[in-house]
Amino acid sequence: MGVQVFSEMEARALAFELHVAGVDIEALLGQIEAFPYDDVSLAWLTEPERCIHLHLTLVEQMDAGERDEHPETLARLRHTAEFVDRIAALVPPHVRIWLRGWSAAYTHSAFARAVGLASEA
Repeated sequence: MGVQVFSEMEARALAFELHVAGVDIEALLGQIEAFPYDDVSLAWLTEPERCIHLHLTLVEQMDAGERDEHPETLARLRHTAEFVDRIAALVPPHVRIWLRGWSAAYTHSAFARAVGLASEA
């Protein structure tokens, strides 16, 4: 199925719901716009601790040779872990729980469309 990209309408609806739940949307969008890479994962908002741990574990597992050969990979892993930490601070735990349900519903409907069980909206 690959990467699922939100439509503008879906992104606006999600931003509205996050705002209603108490998330500072301006600060969140500011962080996302400042992130130097194009891809931002919804999992970073729903399970930030797991994602940070994964990125930092990958950094720790790189040996000196890999760090010297691939400094851009090392920098990206570190930047991403720091970014996830910053955006996680903007999303309270109760909102993360709600967001997990929203993400599951969105994924389910995207999968149903991908395999032909639902019509394209």
